[in-house]
Amino acid sequence: MTTFIMGHDATEITYNIQKIGQDIDITITGGKEHIGCIAVISNQSYNIIKIANHREDEMIMPIVKELSKEKTPTIIIKAGFHLDNITGSQITEVLENNKKSIEAIKKYITS
Repeated sequence: MTTFIMGHDATEITYNIQKIGQDIDITITGGKEHIGCIAVISNQSYNIIKIANHREDEMIMPIVKELSKEKTPTIIIKAGFHLDNITGSQITEVLENNKKSIEAIKKYITS
């Protein structure tokens, strides 16, 4: 298992990545932790389950699209990030840092 953090202070996001046999389990959390979205990537396609009144699908979509381009093991992503009174610049920071996480995730998957 590996853990890494992107961002700082209120916009900090924690990524926990674990191998389950040949498959991968990724948990992405920040702020008030919860589960707001679940994605499954398999056979170069994906399904996303969005929990009502949550927007984590927007947060993980770049990761899901990138990982589904290549032949990978089955990957499950669970994401939950909540910050009360989040500003536009904080949203931008979270989304940009999340995009930056893709290379670290890919590195772990291929190791």
